This record gives sequence, C-alpha cells and structure tokens, in this order.
Amino acid sequence: MTGILCCISLLLSAPDTFPASDTAVIHGKRHQVASVGKNVIHIESGSGNLLNQDLASAGLSIRQYGPSGIGTLSRRGADPAQLQILWNGIVLNNPMLGMTDLSLLQNDASTRISLTEGSSGSLYGSGSVGGTLALQHAHPVKMGEHVSASILTGSFGRMQAHGDFGIRKRRSYLVWDNQWFQINNDFPYKIGNENAGKMQFAVRDQLRSRISAGFHLKKWDFGAHAEWQNGSRGLGTSAGGTTSLGNQDDENRRLALHAIYHTNKIKWVQRFGVIDDRIIFQMPGNGTPDSSRSQSVQLQQELHFHIGKWNAIAGADLWRVTGNTRQYARSIEQVFPAQFVALYRQSRNYRIAASSRWEWHERIAVNSLSAEYAINKALTAKAAISNSFRRPTLNDQYWSFGGNPNLRPESGGNAEAGVVAGYSTEHVNWDFSATFWIRYLDNPIVWLPENNIWSARNMQRGDYHGFQFSTRATGELGKVRWLWQTGVEWCKTSMLNNNHRFHALFVPRLSGATSLKLSRKRWFFHASGQWQSRRYTSTDNLSSLPGYGLLSMQTGHNLAYRHHAMVFSAGADNILNQDYEVMPGRPMPLRSFWLKVNMQINKNNEK
Repeated sequence: MTGILCCISLLLSAPDTFPASDTAVIHGKRHQVASVGKNVIHIESGSGNLLNQDLASAGLSIRQYGPSGIGTLSRRGADPAQLQILWNGIVLNNPMLGMTDLSLLQNDASTRISLTEGSSGSLYGSGSVGGTLALQHAHPVKMGEHVSASILTGSFGRMQAHGDFGIRKRRSYLVWDNQWFQINNDFPYKIGNENAGKMQFAVRDQLRSRISAGFHLKKWDFGAHAEWQNGSRGLGTSAGGTTSLGNQDDENRRLALHAIYHTNKIKWVQRFGVIDDRIIFQMPGNGTPDSSRSQSVQLQQELHFHIGKWNAIAGADLWRVTGNTRQYARSIEQVFPAQFVALYRQSRNYRIAASSRWEWHERIAVNSLSAEYAINKALTAKAAISNSFRRPTLNDQYWSFGGNPNLRPESGGNAEAGVVAGYSTEHVNWDFSATFWIRYLDNPIVWLPENNIWSARNMQRGDYHGFQFSTRATGELGKVRWLWQTGVEWCKTSMLNNNHRFHALFVPRLSGATSLKLSRKRWFFHASGQWQSRRYTSTDNLSSLPGYGLLSMQTGHNLAYRHHAMVFSAGADNILNQDYEVMPGRPMPLRSFWLKVNMQINKNNEK
C-alpha cells in the first residue's frame, strides 16, 4: 500500500521498458509470459490512422458499424467483448459494453502494439477468451529533443493533423502528443446495381491529447500516461435511406500510473489506472439524449523474482467498475479482486510458462500451460493449453429492456499448437508461422431478438477451431529493398442453442491480408490487400453478407538532412471501387485518395 500511495502522490508511471530497467533482463513482463506458446502479431505503428484501420490492414477481422460507427475486433471466432484490450497494462474494456471502440484509438509512432491470440485470461482475467491486444506508449529512444508534425487531406472531406514534442534526458523523459481527425463520409454508394446517392449525416470529428512522462531515481522507475479525447459523429443512414440514424458524442479520460522497483534479483511493479468513458446518444429528432457513463479504477501489484532456475511472478489485481445510464434502474457498482501466480523459464532451446489466477467474485480458477522448443536453428515448435472465462457486462445484466441479472459467466477451454520457421541467405530473410487451434465455450452470452425485443441470454455451447498462417520475407534486388508479408486465418464456429447449431454471426470463415513494400534510395512504394469471406447475419444461416477484397497503394519520397526528415506521400484506398458492407445496411466508402506531409526535427544530445 505504501508503494501505491507513493505512486499516486508522484503522479508518475514507468513503462516496463524504461532504459534503466534494461539491465534486469531476467525479469519478463506479464504480457511476455502470457504469450509463450501463443501466436503473436506485432502491428506496425506510426501511421496516425485510427487503430481499426491499421488492424484491418494487418488482416484482422474488424466489425465496423457504418463508416462513422464503432469499430471492434473479432479474432478466432470470438465476439469483440471476448477480446481483452490493455492500455499501458490497464484494462481498457468498457464495463458496460464489454468491448472497446477501436475507432477511438489512434496509431501513432510512440505506440507499440501486439496481439496475443488465444486465451491469456490466466494472467489478465475476464475477457481474454479470443486474445489480448496490448497498447504500450514508449519513451523517446534517443537523448535530446524532437518535434514532429504531419497533415493529411483526402477524399470525402478527410483531414488529419498530428503534432508531438518529446524530450529525453539521462534520467527523465516527456512526450506531448496531439491528434485531430475529421471526415465528412459523403461518399456515393450503390444498392445492388442501382446508384443510391451519397451517404449523409456521417460527419466525424475527433480530437486527442496525451502526455507521457517518467524518470529514474536509483532503483525506482516512475512515469505517467494521461490521455484526453473528445469526439462527435453522425451515424449516417441505412442503405437507401435518407433519415439520420442519430448522433453520438464520445468523451474519454484515461490515466495510467506506474512505479517499478528493481534489483538484479527482484522487480516490483505497481500500477494504478483510471478509465472514464461517457457516451451521449441523440436519437433523430428532438428526443432526450441518452447518456451513459462508465468508470473503472484498477490497482495492480506484481512481484517478479527467482525460484532456482525459474523466474516467477506473483500478484493481485483489484478492479472497481461503475455504470450509470437512464436505462438502468439505479447506478451499478461492482468490485472484482483477483490473485495470480506464474512461473517462467527460458534456456537456449526452450521457453516454458505456467500460470494460475483466482477470481474471488466468481470463485473461478483460470490456468494455463505453454511451451516453445527450438528443434534446430530454423524451426521452433510451440503449444499451449488453458481455460478461460468472461463475466457478463453491466448492460448484459441491468439494461432495462433485455438485461438478464441471472446470466452465468462464460467458461471454456483452449488449446493450440504450431511451428515457427526461419530461413536466411545473403540476400533474403524469410519467416513462417503456422498455428492450429481449438476451443470451446459453455454458456456463451449473446443478444438475440425475441418478441421484437433484443435480450441477453446464455446459449448452450460454442465450439471453435481453425488454422492461422503468416509469412514475412525481406531482401534486396539490386538497389531495391523489399518486404513481403501475408497473414491468413480460417475459422469454423458452431453455436448450440435449443439443440440448434449455426455458424457464429458476423464471423468470416476466411480472412487475411498481404502487403508488399519496395524502397530505393529515398523513394518508397507500398501495396496492400485485405479480404473477408461471407459472413452470416442470422442464426438460421440463411442471410449473409458477401465477401469482399480491398486493394490500397501508396508512394512517397523522403527528404533527410542530418537528423531531420520530411516525407511526402500519396495514396489510394479501395482502388477497385468495390461496394461492400461490414454490417447489414451500412455501406462503406468507395475509392478514395489522400496526400500527406510529415516533418520531424531532432536535436540529438548523445555524444
């Protein structure tokens, strides 16, 4: 408790990767232990796009509720609420919705992003059924100061601006980052082969500001991440309609504080986080806006230490959530305490990890065992087995029409196995990964219509299995450097309800992405494609959305002088001008173009 009070009083936090901690390489992070034996995807950062745009480009299945609606991630057949999202180690999932709107998060150069596929709930608790998406804001790499700015303009009224300032000294750093995004979404669209006019009432405006700071004092690292965000969006019209679907305002406040004490033998990590989300929805007309506000306060303690040749982590999490809306009979408050322990060992040929977590509120134990073994220099085998659970959201239980306070938590088991291979020559480096996975889930929670009212209910069971494949190759051809990467997922789901089985809604059987990057001197070119197969929209599997494939390209020129740089780039999205819907009745933008200028000035103080 003394450490937490110290952390709060200093209003500072430290990312686990602060330079002074690098000497304690024997101490892994909780996320690293949870990813042993699992499939891990690292998403390229620094684009300045909304996060859901870059995740889709990486081949991940995004559910976009219209061009300005919320964007959520679905992986391995899981619902978006079954994916845990971490923001600097703090759980970001909205306790009322159970999910996070990825279109409220932007991908800037100071963000490291990775997705651990499959269950890691034994270390993170409720929600890590389909995977864990971790966002970590990094400190400046080099000593000195830097200033960067960019501006983008594009089709359909798209405008983006970004600016940040950073300074790093030997024991401290400070980064101030700001982004603004606006798009009118006034694109034309078709219904079948008939032109239906332009999208209306879909203007989106979003502003975000973040400050990250930290310093090192003897054996302590401290730091803080504070983020403020405000956005407004019109939800557009349904396909062929001319009436607005309403407007939504989003207000988000986030604070993550960290304090890390480390020696050569132990590392003590303390985190304190506050997440405050408010959604104001205005129905068409002059009706009373519906305002929902959720808050979560999180305390985390981790102690990393040695047990013989093993590294161990022991810790406790305390999560207090509140939710309030006029759709609830009263304000709801819940507290979720948990304890966990993990063992981790790494040698020259293998990594192995085991973990267990006890949820006091549900009295549920969640466990995992995973390993990786290097068969030779080029081939590594991996496997993992675990169980997982997810508690009902506040809306699932307390929404005035359709909520069900008697819902049971979801619980199930997961297993996966695969190989990672690598091959190198003088001119080519190639990596390959293949993973087979299977899982089941008892009491999956879904919302389905009944007597013209959508209501939450437990289904009997969900069964899921699939295959993931990814490859990455780099090399040189004359003076041209190239990078090619591809990722594919095939997934089959079987949901059981009232002895009736159906494929899960909005889950494509096949999805993926591929990209090719070429660079020569100061010029670069990038082409990328993404695709999704048919998705069912009804439990009888008779209604569906057709599959689609999108192609994008960009090119640019880099002007560099000493430590400074200016980049000019231009691109086109949906080059094939394909009509497609991610959700029924929600047409998505056709072909669009954009221009971008990025400038960075660095003052390097390293000698």
